[in-house]
Amino acid sequence: MIQLRVGFGRQFVYGGVQRSSGEDFEGPAALLATGLVVPADGDWRGIAPGAPTKPPEAPTEPPSVHEPCDPGPKPAKHRGAMQVCPVAGCPCLTWSGKCPAHARSNSRGQRYRDSYAATNSRLTRWSHLSRAFLRAHQTCESAECAAIPAPLRPAATETDHIDGLGLQGPRWDDPANWQALCKPCHSRKTASESFGR
Repeated sequence: MIQLRVGFGRQFVYGGVQRSSGEDFEGPAALLATGLVVPADGDWRGIAPGAPTKPPEAPTEPPSVHEPCDPGPKPAKHRGAMQVCPVAGCPCLTWSGKCPAHARSNSRGQRYRDSYAATNSRLTRWSHLSRAFLRAHQTCESAECAAIPAPLRPAATETDHIDGLGLQGPRWDDPANWQALCKPCHSRKTASESFGR
């Protein structure tokens, strides 16, 4: 048994205890082969056959700071030891897969939720803008309905994007890109843009 120290920016589990960077403990020289620990005194000579002849170089900059590594309790049906997070440079230990910080930020479900939240936010804003626009423009502004005298012209019920791109367009919230249309005129315009009819 020799005195070991956990390497810079690393975490190591030995004897059921999680140890952090710079922490000293006593253990077998064979643990040096993991690359996660170094001799506490820094002297590598004569420690173990096949051990490195000099200590590994420390990274020039510390790993990026993110949420504390907390793998949580061991899952009931989990077999085996903890593993290091597979994201490059992350020192966190996990029971399986990525650490909680990287799993949350990169998961497909999280990307979907973020995208849904952004779309939902845009839809809510569009709903308010559209209602305000229709209060200011109460009759249909299409070419077909413009020929009808104002008192007989159909009421505008929908706000249309003139460029035809809808909420995906760059000018989705620009009032200069809107026109107030009745339902039949808006449906005709949308069909001609979508299906060329």
